[in-house]
Amino acid sequence: ANLNVESRLTVGDHAHFDSDVSISGNLVVNDHADILGKVHLFEGLTVDSDVHISADLRVDSDVYITGELYVGENVDIRDDLRVDGNAYFDSDVFIKGNLTVDDHIVLSGRVLIQEGLTVDSDVRFGNDLQVDSDVIIKGQLSVGEQVKIDDTLYVKDHATFDSDVEIHGNLVVSDHVILGGHTRIIESLTVDSDVFFGADLRVDSDAFIEGQLRVGENVHIHDTLYVKGRATFDSDVY
Repeated sequence: ANLNVESRLTVGDHAHFDSDVSISGNLVVNDHADILGKVHLFEGLTVDSDVHISADLRVDSDVYITGELYVGENVDIRDDLRVDGNAYFDSDVFIKGNLTVDDHIVLSGRVLIQEGLTVDSDVRFGNDLQVDSDVIIKGQLSVGEQVKIDDTLYVKDHATFDSDVEIHGNLVVSDHVILGGHTRIIESLTVDSDVFFGADLRVDSDAFIEGQLRVGENVHIHDTLYVKGRATFDSDVY
């Protein structure tokens, strides 16, 4: 049957729930948690080990996971989400605060984060990514569909974008970058290795490329374009 708790629930060992869970206070689990139904927590979620949730997860406050986190359906977090291990989301993710992951993250659905995104390892987004503040990726970044970042995107390793990219701040990539769709960057572009754009490139400020540059369609740079290696443009350049 469903679990409905009107106050705080603390579990000293691991927790297993076969159905839906609704808790008006905090859920604190000192070991791993396995939840097969939907989860709605009106305050915080703290788990000192791995978490497996087969259906929706909604938390109206902070979420802190010491181990890995897996969510099979939609995620709705009304404050910050921090995961010390890997994070896997099979459906859409909405986070009103910051998302911080200390290891790999795989997101198969649409992602909307209203503050910052920080990941200390590789990131794969299977669908759209929208972040309303800074994005810092310390590993590789792969995005399957459209990307919209309202501030700076920093990637320490190489970055691959399969569709359109719009960044309202700076794009900084420490390795090579591949962009399959249209690209618009409101501020500057800095890449420490090779860059390939499959479609249009528009940068409203400077662009600095330490390696080779190839653009498949039109190029529109509002300020300086610096390429240390070979540059190939298959269409118009402005």
